[in-house]
Amino acid sequence: MSTLPNQNIMRKNAFLDDAVLFRFSSLLPTPLLAGFEEIGAFVASREAQDLARLANIHRPILRRENEWGDGIQQLETHPAYHALLRRSRQAGLCSSLWENGPAENGVRYQSRAIRLFLMAGLETGHLNEITSTSAGISALIGESDLFAKWQNALLSRQHDYSSRPISAKRSATLTFACDDIKNNLQNIPHVSTATRISFDAANGRDLYRIDAVKQSVLNPMSDGYFVTAEVGGQKCCFFISRFLENGTLNGDLSVDFLIHRAGECSAPEGQVTFHDSLGWLIGKIGEGDKVIRDVETMTRFDQAVISTGVLRAALQSGILFFRRFNPRQVLPPLTERVFADLALDVVASQCLVMRLARAFDNAASNRAEAAFARIMTPIVAIHINELVVPVIGEIIAQMGAQAFMFDSRLARMLVDAPMRTIKGNGGNDIVVDTIRLGERAPGLFQGLLDQIGRDIGAAGPKTVEILHAAAQVAISDVGAGRLFIEQMAYAGAAAALQQADMPHITAAYIESRLGGQWRSSYGMLSARHHAGHILDTLYPAV
Repeated sequence: MSTLPNQNIMRKNAFLDDAVLFRFSSLLPTPLLAGFEEIGAFVASREAQDLARLANIHRPILRRENEWGDGIQQLETHPAYHALLRRSRQAGLCSSLWENGPAENGVRYQSRAIRLFLMAGLETGHLNEITSTSAGISALIGESDLFAKWQNALLSRQHDYSSRPISAKRSATLTFACDDIKNNLQNIPHVSTATRISFDAANGRDLYRIDAVKQSVLNPMSDGYFVTAEVGGQKCCFFISRFLENGTLNGDLSVDFLIHRAGECSAPEGQVTFHDSLGWLIGKIGEGDKVIRDVETMTRFDQAVISTGVLRAALQSGILFFRRFNPRQVLPPLTERVFADLALDVVASQCLVMRLARAFDNAASNRAEAAFARIMTPIVAIHINELVVPVIGEIIAQMGAQAFMFDSRLARMLVDAPMRTIKGNGGNDIVVDTIRLGERAPGLFQGLLDQIGRDIGAAGPKTVEILHAAAQVAISDVGAGRLFIEQMAYAGAAAALQQADMPHITAAYIESRLGGQWRSSYGMLSARHHAGHILDTLYPAV
Protein backbone atom coordinates (compact mmCIF):
# COMPACT_ATOMS: atom_id res chain seq x y z
CA MET A 1 0.00 0.00 0.00
CA SER A 2 1.50 3.35 -1.02
CA THR A 3 2.15 5.93 1.66
CA LEU A 4 1.61 8.73 -0.86
CA PRO A 5 -1.72 10.32 -1.78
CA ASN A 6 -3.28 8.87 -4.93
CA GLN A 7 -6.11 11.33 -5.42
CA ASN A 8 -6.40 12.94 -8.85
CA ILE A 9 -3.73 10.68 -10.38
CA MET A 10 -6.04 9.93 -13.31
CA ARG A 11 -5.85 13.51 -14.52
CA LYS A 12 -3.22 14.48 -17.05
CA ASN A 13 -1.49 17.13 -15.02
CA ALA A 14 2.25 17.33 -14.32
CA PHE A 15 1.55 18.56 -10.78
CA LEU A 16 -1.28 16.25 -9.78
CA ASP A 17 0.42 13.21 -11.35
CA ASP A 18 3.53 13.72 -9.22
CA ALA A 19 2.67 12.15 -5.87
CA VAL A 20 5.87 13.36 -4.20
CA LEU A 21 5.46 16.95 -5.36
CA PHE A 22 1.81 16.84 -4.32
CA ARG A 23 2.90 15.75 -0.83
CA PHE A 24 5.31 18.66 -0.47
CA SER A 25 2.74 21.15 -1.74
CA SER A 26 0.16 19.89 0.75
CA LEU A 27 2.33 21.39 3.50
CA LEU A 28 2.06 24.86 1.94
CA PRO A 29 -0.87 27.30 2.20
CA THR A 30 -3.92 25.89 0.41
CA PRO A 31 -4.50 28.93 -1.88
CA LEU A 32 -1.18 28.17 -3.63
CA LEU A 33 -2.35 24.77 -4.88
CA ALA A 34 -4.55 26.19 -7.63
CA GLY A 35 -1.53 27.95 -9.15
CA PHE A 36 0.52 24.75 -9.09
CA GLU A 37 -2.34 22.85 -10.72
CA GLU A 38 -2.68 25.47 -13.45
CA ILE A 39 1.03 25.22 -14.33
CA GLY A 40 0.82 21.43 -14.20
CA ALA A 41 -2.06 21.40 -16.67
CA PHE A 42 -0.21 23.72 -19.04
CA VAL A 43 3.05 21.76 -18.90
CA ALA A 44 1.24 18.51 -19.74
CA SER A 45 -0.71 20.04 -22.64
CA ARG A 46 -0.03 19.49 -26.34
CA GLU A 47 0.12 23.26 -26.76
CA ALA A 48 3.01 23.56 -24.30
CA GLN A 49 4.93 20.70 -25.88
CA ASP A 50 4.61 22.36 -29.29
CA LEU A 51 5.85 25.67 -27.89
CA ALA A 52 8.90 23.96 -26.41
CA ARG A 53 9.63 22.20 -29.70
CA LEU A 54 9.24 25.33 -31.82
CA ALA A 55 11.35 27.46 -29.48
CA ASN A 56 14.25 25.05 -29.94
CA ILE A 57 13.87 24.45 -33.69
CA HIS A 58 14.05 28.18 -34.45
CA ARG A 59 17.31 29.49 -33.01
CA PRO A 60 17.73 33.16 -32.06
CA ILE A 61 19.02 35.38 -34.88
CA LEU A 62 21.06 38.58 -34.56
CA ARG A 63 19.94 41.01 -37.28
CA ARG A 64 22.40 43.74 -38.22
CA GLU A 65 20.37 45.64 -40.81
CA ASN A 66 16.72 46.38 -41.47
CA GLU A 67 14.78 45.97 -44.71
CA TRP A 68 16.23 49.29 -46.00
CA GLY A 69 19.83 48.30 -45.33
CA ASP A 70 20.18 50.57 -42.31
CA GLY A 71 22.49 49.26 -39.59
CA ILE A 72 20.65 47.93 -36.53
CA GLN A 73 21.13 45.42 -33.72
CA GLN A 74 18.02 43.33 -33.19
CA LEU A 75 17.70 39.96 -31.53
CA GLU A 76 14.97 37.86 -33.09
CA THR A 77 13.54 34.95 -31.12
CA HIS A 78 10.58 32.80 -32.08
CA PRO A 79 7.14 33.71 -30.68
CA ALA A 80 7.08 30.32 -28.95
CA TYR A 81 10.07 31.41 -26.85
CA HIS A 82 8.24 34.56 -25.79
CA ALA A 83 5.13 32.51 -24.99
CA LEU A 84 7.17 30.38 -22.58
CA LEU A 85 8.73 33.47 -21.01
CA ARG A 86 5.29 35.01 -20.62
CA ARG A 87 4.07 31.90 -18.76
CA SER A 88 7.08 31.76 -16.45
CA ARG A 89 6.96 35.46 -15.59
CA GLN A 90 3.23 35.22 -14.97
CA ALA A 91 3.96 32.36 -12.56
CA GLY A 92 6.27 34.67 -10.60
CA LEU A 93 9.51 32.83 -11.33
CA CYS A 94 11.33 36.16 -11.73
CA SER A 95 9.76 38.09 -8.90
CA SER A 96 7.98 35.97 -6.27
CA LEU A 97 11.00 35.77 -3.94
CA TRP A 98 11.06 39.54 -3.67
CA GLU A 99 7.34 40.37 -3.56
CA ASN A 100 5.58 41.45 -0.37
CA GLY A 101 2.27 39.61 -0.80
CA PRO A 102 1.13 37.58 2.23
CA ALA A 103 0.17 34.39 0.34
CA GLU A 104 3.73 33.01 0.27
CA ASN A 105 5.09 34.43 3.52
CA GLY A 106 7.55 31.97 5.02
CA VAL A 107 7.39 29.60 2.04
CA ARG A 108 8.56 31.75 -0.88
CA TYR A 109 11.47 29.51 -1.85
CA GLN A 110 9.44 26.33 -1.52
CA SER A 111 6.48 27.55 -3.57
CA ARG A 112 8.73 29.01 -6.28
CA ALA A 113 10.77 25.79 -6.38
CA ILE A 114 7.62 23.81 -7.20
CA ARG A 115 6.69 26.17 -10.04
CA LEU A 116 10.26 26.22 -11.39
CA PHE A 117 10.43 22.42 -11.17
CA LEU A 118 7.26 22.07 -13.25
CA MET A 119 8.35 24.51 -15.95
CA ALA A 120 11.78 22.85 -16.16
CA GLY A 121 10.11 19.60 -17.12
CA LEU A 122 8.77 21.39 -20.19
CA GLU A 123 11.69 23.48 -21.51
CA THR A 124 14.86 24.75 -19.88
CA GLY A 125 16.32 27.25 -22.38
CA HIS A 126 13.93 30.07 -21.59
CA LEU A 127 14.60 29.63 -17.87
CA ASN A 128 18.09 31.11 -18.32
CA GLU A 129 16.53 34.54 -18.71
CA ILE A 130 14.13 33.88 -15.84
CA THR A 131 16.73 32.72 -13.32
CA SER A 132 19.31 35.38 -14.20
CA THR A 133 16.68 38.09 -13.70
CA SER A 134 15.66 36.66 -10.33
CA ALA A 135 19.31 36.42 -9.23
CA GLY A 136 19.94 39.93 -10.52
CA ILE A 137 17.12 41.29 -8.39
CA SER A 138 18.78 39.71 -5.34
CA ALA A 139 21.96 41.67 -6.13
CA LEU A 140 20.18 44.93 -6.91
CA ILE A 141 17.76 44.88 -4.00
CA GLY A 142 20.60 45.77 -1.62
CA GLU A 143 21.16 48.99 -3.58
CA SER A 144 17.94 50.58 -2.37
CA ASP A 145 18.16 53.73 -4.49
CA LEU A 146 18.66 51.86 -7.77
CA PHE A 147 16.14 49.17 -6.90
CA ALA A 148 13.44 51.69 -5.96
CA LYS A 149 13.94 53.41 -9.29
CA TRP A 150 13.10 50.28 -11.31
CA GLN A 151 11.20 48.21 -8.78
CA ASN A 152 7.90 48.18 -10.67
CA ALA A 153 9.45 46.86 -13.87
CA LEU A 154 11.68 44.33 -12.12
CA LEU A 155 8.91 42.82 -10.00
CA SER A 156 6.33 42.85 -12.77
CA ARG A 157 4.77 39.54 -13.83
CA GLN A 158 4.29 40.78 -17.37
CA HIS A 159 6.57 40.08 -20.32
CA ASP A 160 7.81 43.10 -22.27
CA TYR A 161 10.59 42.53 -24.81
CA SER A 162 10.58 46.03 -26.29
CA SER A 163 13.84 48.01 -26.53
CA ARG A 164 13.34 50.98 -24.22
CA PRO A 165 14.71 52.38 -20.95
CA ILE A 166 13.79 50.26 -17.94
CA SER A 167 11.65 53.01 -16.46
CA ALA A 168 9.48 53.05 -19.60
CA LYS A 169 8.88 49.28 -19.68
CA ARG A 170 6.19 47.08 -18.17
CA SER A 171 8.87 44.57 -17.12
CA ALA A 172 12.63 44.23 -17.29
CA THR A 173 15.26 41.50 -17.63
CA LEU A 174 18.72 41.28 -16.06
CA THR A 175 21.81 39.28 -16.93
CA PHE A 176 25.44 38.83 -15.89
CA ALA A 177 28.51 39.67 -17.97
CA CYS A 178 31.45 38.39 -15.95
CA ASP A 179 33.59 36.29 -18.29
CA ASP A 180 36.35 38.30 -19.95
CA ILE A 181 37.43 37.23 -23.41
CA LYS A 182 40.86 35.63 -23.62
CA ASN A 183 43.73 35.80 -26.06
CA ASN A 184 43.35 32.50 -27.91
CA LEU A 185 47.12 32.01 -28.19
CA GLN A 186 48.22 33.00 -24.70
CA ASN A 187 44.94 32.41 -22.81
CA ILE A 188 45.37 35.81 -21.14
CA PRO A 189 42.06 37.47 -20.24
CA HIS A 190 41.25 40.91 -21.57
CA VAL A 191 41.16 43.30 -18.61
CA SER A 192 37.88 45.13 -18.16
CA THR A 193 38.26 48.57 -16.61
CA ALA A 194 36.04 51.16 -14.96
CA THR A 195 36.79 54.83 -14.35
CA ARG A 196 34.93 57.18 -12.03
CA ILE A 197 33.76 60.18 -14.03
CA SER A 198 31.35 62.11 -11.80
CA PHE A 199 28.89 62.06 -8.94
CA ASP A 200 25.38 61.10 -10.06
CA ALA A 201 23.23 63.48 -8.00
CA ALA A 202 19.98 61.95 -9.26
CA ASN A 203 20.88 58.57 -7.74
CA GLY A 204 23.17 59.81 -4.97
CA ARG A 205 26.17 57.73 -6.03
CA ASP A 206 29.29 57.80 -8.18
CA LEU A 207 29.01 57.21 -11.91
CA TYR A 208 31.59 55.11 -13.74
CA ARG A 209 32.56 54.63 -17.36
CA ILE A 210 33.08 50.94 -18.18
CA ASP A 211 35.08 49.38 -21.00
CA ALA A 212 34.76 45.62 -21.25
CA VAL A 213 34.32 42.73 -23.66
CA LYS A 214 32.43 39.81 -22.14
CA GLN A 215 31.79 36.36 -23.54
CA SER A 216 29.09 33.78 -22.80
CA VAL A 217 26.49 36.40 -21.84
CA LEU A 218 23.04 34.84 -21.57
CA ASN A 219 20.21 36.93 -22.98
CA PRO A 220 22.78 39.41 -24.37
CA MET A 221 20.18 42.11 -25.08
CA SER A 222 18.85 42.31 -21.55
CA ASP A 223 17.61 45.57 -20.08
CA GLY A 224 20.34 45.57 -17.44
CA TYR A 225 23.77 43.97 -17.01
CA PHE A 226 25.92 43.16 -14.00
CA VAL A 227 29.44 43.65 -15.33
CA THR A 228 32.72 42.94 -13.58
CA ALA A 229 35.60 45.39 -14.16
CA GLU A 230 38.68 46.59 -12.34
CA VAL A 231 39.14 49.91 -10.56
CA GLY A 232 42.77 50.49 -9.69
CA GLY A 233 43.48 46.78 -9.98
CA GLN A 234 40.58 45.80 -7.69
CA LYS A 235 37.74 43.71 -9.09
CA CYS A 236 34.33 45.37 -8.80
CA CYS A 237 30.80 44.76 -10.01
CA PHE A 238 28.76 47.43 -11.83
CA PHE A 239 25.19 47.71 -13.02
CA ILE A 240 24.76 49.00 -16.57
CA SER A 241 21.37 49.69 -18.14
CA ARG A 242 21.16 49.01 -21.86
CA PHE A 243 19.40 52.30 -22.53
CA LEU A 244 19.82 55.63 -20.80
CA GLU A 245 16.80 57.49 -19.49
CA ASN A 246 16.69 59.67 -22.62
CA GLY A 247 16.20 56.55 -24.76
CA THR A 248 19.69 56.44 -26.29
CA LEU A 249 21.96 53.41 -26.17
CA ASN A 250 24.32 53.43 -23.17
CA GLY A 251 27.63 54.21 -24.87
CA ASP A 252 28.90 51.88 -27.55
CA LEU A 253 27.13 48.79 -26.25
CA SER A 254 26.89 46.04 -28.83
CA VAL A 255 26.33 42.32 -29.22
CA ASP A 256 29.30 41.18 -31.31
CA PHE A 257 27.91 37.77 -32.22
CA LEU A 258 25.69 34.97 -30.92
CA ILE A 259 27.05 31.69 -29.61
CA HIS A 260 25.27 28.61 -30.89
CA ARG A 261 25.43 25.85 -28.29
CA ALA A 262 24.51 22.28 -29.13
CA GLY A 263 21.93 22.30 -26.31
CA GLU A 264 19.22 24.69 -25.14
CA CYS A 265 18.96 26.09 -28.64
CA SER A 266 16.11 28.42 -27.69
CA ALA A 267 18.31 30.52 -25.39
CA PRO A 268 20.22 33.49 -26.87
CA GLU A 269 23.83 33.77 -25.76
CA GLY A 270 26.60 35.97 -27.12
CA GLN A 271 29.62 38.19 -26.74
CA VAL A 272 28.91 41.74 -25.60
CA THR A 273 31.15 44.81 -25.86
CA PHE A 274 30.76 47.75 -23.48
CA HIS A 275 32.62 50.90 -24.52
CA ASP A 276 32.10 54.21 -22.74
CA SER A 277 29.05 52.67 -21.05
CA LEU A 278 27.89 54.35 -17.84
CA GLY A 279 27.26 52.26 -14.74
CA TRP A 280 26.91 52.28 -10.97
CA LEU A 281 29.01 50.37 -8.46
CA ILE A 282 27.32 47.42 -6.76
CA GLY A 283 28.69 46.89 -3.27
CA LYS A 284 32.07 48.41 -2.51
CA ILE A 285 35.36 48.78 -4.34
CA GLY A 286 37.07 45.38 -4.46
CA GLU A 287 33.89 43.41 -3.67
CA GLY A 288 33.22 42.17 -7.18
CA ASP A 289 33.90 38.53 -6.34
CA LYS A 290 31.71 38.72 -3.23
CA VAL A 291 28.76 40.08 -5.21
CA ILE A 292 29.10 37.31 -7.79
CA ARG A 293 29.49 34.60 -5.12
CA ASP A 294 26.29 35.71 -3.43
CA VAL A 295 24.49 35.55 -6.77
CA GLU A 296 26.02 32.14 -7.52
CA THR A 297 24.26 30.71 -4.49
CA MET A 298 20.93 31.75 -6.00
CA THR A 299 21.73 30.44 -9.47
CA ARG A 300 23.11 27.15 -8.17
CA PHE A 301 19.92 26.53 -6.22
CA ASP A 302 17.84 27.31 -9.31
CA GLN A 303 19.94 25.01 -11.50
CA ALA A 304 19.51 22.16 -9.00
CA VAL A 305 15.73 22.63 -9.09
CA ILE A 306 15.73 22.80 -12.89
CA SER A 307 17.83 19.65 -13.19
CA THR A 308 15.47 17.84 -10.82
CA GLY A 309 12.49 18.86 -12.94
CA VAL A 310 14.24 17.53 -16.04
CA LEU A 311 15.04 14.22 -14.30
CA ARG A 312 11.45 13.69 -13.23
CA ALA A 313 10.00 14.55 -16.65
CA ALA A 314 12.47 12.29 -18.46
CA LEU A 315 11.78 9.25 -16.29
CA GLN A 316 8.04 9.86 -16.48
CA SER A 317 8.33 9.82 -20.28
CA GLY A 318 10.27 6.56 -20.21
CA ILE A 319 7.78 4.83 -17.95
CA LEU A 320 4.79 5.99 -20.01
CA PHE A 321 6.54 4.75 -23.18
CA PHE A 322 6.55 1.17 -21.89
CA ARG A 323 3.17 1.30 -20.18
CA ARG A 324 1.36 2.41 -23.32
CA PHE A 325 2.27 -0.85 -25.07
CA ASN A 326 1.10 -3.06 -22.20
CA PRO A 327 -2.57 -3.14 -21.15
CA ARG A 328 -1.51 -4.27 -17.66
CA GLN A 329 1.04 -1.44 -17.58
CA VAL A 330 3.82 -3.78 -16.45
CA LEU A 331 7.39 -3.02 -17.50
CA PRO A 332 9.87 -5.67 -18.71
CA PRO A 333 11.59 -7.14 -15.60
CA LEU A 334 15.09 -5.75 -16.18
CA THR A 335 13.78 -2.40 -17.37
CA GLU A 336 11.62 -2.25 -14.26
CA ARG A 337 14.70 -2.81 -12.11
CA VAL A 338 16.69 -0.15 -13.96
CA PHE A 339 13.88 2.40 -13.82
CA ALA A 340 13.29 1.75 -10.11
CA ASP A 341 16.99 2.37 -9.48
CA LEU A 342 16.77 5.61 -11.49
CA ALA A 343 13.61 6.58 -9.60
CA LEU A 344 15.49 6.48 -6.30
CA ASP A 345 17.93 9.14 -7.49
CA VAL A 346 15.09 11.22 -8.93
CA VAL A 347 12.92 11.18 -5.81
CA ALA A 348 15.99 11.80 -3.64
CA SER A 349 16.76 14.85 -5.77
CA GLN A 350 13.18 16.09 -5.34
CA CYS A 351 13.36 15.73 -1.58
CA LEU A 352 16.81 17.31 -1.46
CA VAL A 353 15.90 20.49 -3.38
CA MET A 354 12.71 20.93 -1.37
CA ARG A 355 14.71 20.50 1.85
CA LEU A 356 17.12 23.13 0.55
CA ALA A 357 14.21 25.45 -0.31
CA ARG A 358 12.90 25.08 3.24
CA ALA A 359 16.35 25.98 4.58
CA PHE A 360 16.37 29.17 2.51
CA ASP A 361 12.90 30.05 3.78
CA ASN A 362 14.01 29.61 7.40
CA ALA A 363 17.57 30.96 7.09
CA ALA A 364 16.78 34.46 8.35
CA SER A 365 15.53 33.20 11.71
CA ASN A 366 17.46 29.94 12.18
CA ARG A 367 21.27 29.73 12.15
CA ALA A 368 21.27 25.97 11.60
CA GLU A 369 19.07 26.37 8.53
CA ALA A 370 21.28 29.19 7.25
CA ALA A 371 24.32 26.90 7.61
CA PHE A 372 22.50 24.12 5.78
CA ALA A 373 21.67 26.45 2.89
CA ARG A 374 25.19 27.88 2.72
CA ILE A 375 27.06 24.56 2.77
CA MET A 376 24.66 22.27 0.95
CA THR A 377 23.64 24.50 -2.00
CA PRO A 378 26.83 23.98 -4.05
CA ILE A 379 26.98 20.29 -3.03
CA VAL A 380 23.38 19.67 -4.07
CA ALA A 381 23.86 21.59 -7.32
CA ILE A 382 26.91 19.67 -8.50
CA HIS A 383 25.42 16.32 -7.49
CA ILE A 384 22.03 16.72 -9.16
CA ASN A 385 23.34 18.50 -12.25
CA GLU A 386 25.74 15.63 -12.90
CA LEU A 387 22.93 13.06 -12.64
CA VAL A 388 21.11 14.40 -15.69
CA VAL A 389 23.38 13.06 -18.44
CA PRO A 390 23.65 9.43 -17.18
CA VAL A 391 20.00 9.23 -16.14
CA ILE A 392 18.59 10.42 -19.46
CA GLY A 393 21.13 8.33 -21.34
CA GLU A 394 20.00 5.21 -19.47
CA ILE A 395 16.33 5.98 -20.09
CA ILE A 396 16.91 6.31 -23.85
CA ALA A 397 19.08 3.15 -23.86
CA GLN A 398 16.15 1.23 -22.36
CA MET A 399 13.65 2.69 -24.83
CA GLY A 400 15.79 2.21 -27.93
CA ALA A 401 15.86 4.12 -31.20
CA GLN A 402 12.20 5.15 -30.95
CA ALA A 403 13.14 7.54 -28.17
CA PHE A 404 15.74 9.27 -30.30
CA MET A 405 13.66 10.59 -33.16
CA PHE A 406 14.26 14.09 -34.48
CA ASP A 407 12.35 16.66 -32.43
CA SER A 408 11.32 14.10 -29.83
CA ARG A 409 11.11 15.34 -26.27
CA LEU A 410 13.67 12.90 -24.86
CA ALA A 411 16.09 13.53 -27.72
CA ARG A 412 15.98 17.25 -26.90
CA MET A 413 16.48 16.47 -23.21
CA LEU A 414 19.56 14.40 -24.01
CA VAL A 415 21.05 17.12 -26.20
CA ASP A 416 20.30 19.71 -23.51
CA ALA A 417 21.57 17.48 -20.70
CA PRO A 418 25.26 18.54 -20.76
CA MET A 419 24.10 22.12 -20.20
CA ARG A 420 23.00 21.07 -16.73
CA THR A 421 26.57 20.11 -15.87
CA ILE A 422 27.99 23.22 -17.54
CA LYS A 423 25.63 25.44 -15.56
CA GLY A 424 26.71 23.79 -12.36
CA ASN A 425 30.04 25.20 -13.53
CA GLY A 426 33.01 25.30 -11.26
CA GLY A 427 32.58 21.70 -10.11
CA ASN A 428 36.23 21.46 -9.10
CA ASP A 429 36.03 24.92 -7.51
CA ILE A 430 33.02 23.77 -5.49
CA VAL A 431 34.98 20.80 -4.19
CA VAL A 432 37.95 22.94 -3.14
CA ASP A 433 35.76 25.67 -1.61
CA THR A 434 33.78 23.12 0.40
CA ILE A 435 36.93 21.53 1.79
CA ARG A 436 38.31 24.95 2.73
CA LEU A 437 35.05 25.92 4.40
CA GLY A 438 35.26 22.78 6.50
CA GLU A 439 38.78 23.76 7.59
CA ARG A 440 37.87 27.41 8.31
CA ALA A 441 34.58 26.73 10.08
CA PRO A 442 34.76 23.23 11.60
CA GLY A 443 32.02 24.04 14.11
CA LEU A 444 29.62 25.02 11.32
CA PHE A 445 30.37 21.82 9.45
CA GLN A 446 30.07 19.66 12.55
CA GLY A 447 26.68 21.13 13.34
CA LEU A 448 25.48 20.30 9.83
CA LEU A 449 26.78 16.72 10.02
CA ASP A 450 25.12 16.21 13.40
CA GLN A 451 21.83 17.50 12.02
CA ILE A 452 22.02 15.21 8.97
CA GLY A 453 22.94 12.26 11.19
CA ARG A 454 19.91 12.84 13.43
CA ASP A 455 17.59 13.16 10.45
CA ILE A 456 18.83 9.93 8.83
CA GLY A 457 17.95 7.92 11.93
CA ALA A 458 19.50 4.55 12.77
CA ALA A 459 22.08 4.77 9.99
CA GLY A 460 23.02 8.32 11.01
CA PRO A 461 25.99 7.69 13.36
CA LYS A 462 27.72 5.39 10.87
CA THR A 463 27.06 7.87 8.05
CA VAL A 464 28.54 10.77 10.03
CA GLU A 465 31.60 8.62 10.81
CA ILE A 466 32.08 7.91 7.10
CA LEU A 467 31.68 11.61 6.24
CA HIS A 468 34.31 12.57 8.84
CA ALA A 469 36.73 10.05 7.38
CA ALA A 470 36.06 11.25 3.82
CA ALA A 471 36.58 14.87 4.90
CA GLN A 472 39.93 14.07 6.50
CA VAL A 473 41.13 12.27 3.39
CA ALA A 474 39.97 15.19 1.21
CA ILE A 475 41.91 17.71 3.32
CA SER A 476 45.18 15.88 2.66
CA ASP A 477 44.28 14.73 -0.87
CA VAL A 478 42.11 17.15 -2.83
CA GLY A 479 41.64 14.44 -5.45
CA ALA A 480 39.43 12.62 -2.94
CA GLY A 481 37.21 15.70 -2.67
CA ARG A 482 34.74 14.40 -5.24
CA LEU A 483 34.06 11.34 -3.11
CA PHE A 484 33.47 13.57 -0.09
CA ILE A 485 31.03 15.80 -2.01
CA GLU A 486 29.15 12.77 -3.33
CA GLN A 487 28.87 11.24 0.14
CA MET A 488 27.61 14.56 1.54
CA ALA A 489 24.94 14.70 -1.18
CA TYR A 490 23.86 11.10 -0.56
CA ALA A 491 23.66 11.71 3.19
CA GLY A 492 21.67 14.92 2.73
CA ALA A 493 19.29 13.17 0.35
CA ALA A 494 18.81 10.25 2.75
CA ALA A 495 17.98 12.67 5.55
CA ALA A 496 15.50 14.51 3.32
CA LEU A 497 13.87 11.22 2.28
CA GLN A 498 13.38 10.23 5.91
CA GLN A 499 11.30 13.36 6.43
CA ALA A 500 9.11 12.54 3.40
CA ASP A 501 7.52 9.49 5.09
CA MET A 502 8.30 6.87 2.43
CA PRO A 503 9.98 4.14 4.52
CA HIS A 504 10.35 1.44 1.85
CA ILE A 505 11.84 3.90 -0.66
CA THR A 506 14.08 5.50 1.94
CA ALA A 507 15.36 2.07 3.00
CA ALA A 508 16.18 1.17 -0.60
CA TYR A 509 18.02 4.45 -1.11
CA ILE A 510 20.04 4.25 2.10
CA GLU A 511 21.08 0.65 1.51
CA SER A 512 22.03 1.16 -2.16
CA ARG A 513 23.63 4.62 -1.88
CA LEU A 514 25.00 4.98 1.63
CA GLY A 515 25.69 1.34 2.39
CA GLY A 516 25.92 -0.23 -1.05
CA GLN A 517 28.83 -1.21 -3.22
CA TRP A 518 30.43 1.19 -5.69
CA ARG A 519 27.99 1.55 -8.57
CA SER A 520 28.89 2.43 -12.16
CA SER A 521 25.51 1.73 -13.74
CA TYR A 522 21.83 1.53 -12.87
CA GLY A 523 19.89 -1.71 -12.37
CA MET A 524 21.85 -3.27 -9.49
CA LEU A 525 19.11 -2.59 -6.94
CA SER A 526 18.47 -5.60 -4.73
CA ALA A 527 15.35 -7.61 -5.63
CA ARG A 528 14.05 -7.43 -2.06
CA HIS A 529 13.27 -3.73 -2.52
CA HIS A 530 10.53 -4.65 -5.06
CA ALA A 531 11.17 -2.44 -8.09
CA GLY A 532 7.54 -2.53 -9.23
CA HIS A 533 6.32 -1.20 -5.89
CA ILE A 534 8.81 1.67 -6.04
CA LEU A 535 7.63 2.69 -9.52
CA ASP A 536 3.94 2.31 -8.68
CA THR A 537 4.45 4.55 -5.64
CA LEU A 538 6.42 7.29 -7.36
CA TYR A 539 4.88 7.01 -10.85
CA PRO A 540 1.33 5.72 -10.38
CA ALA A 541 -0.29 4.40 -13.55
CA VAL A 542 -2.73 6.80 -15.21
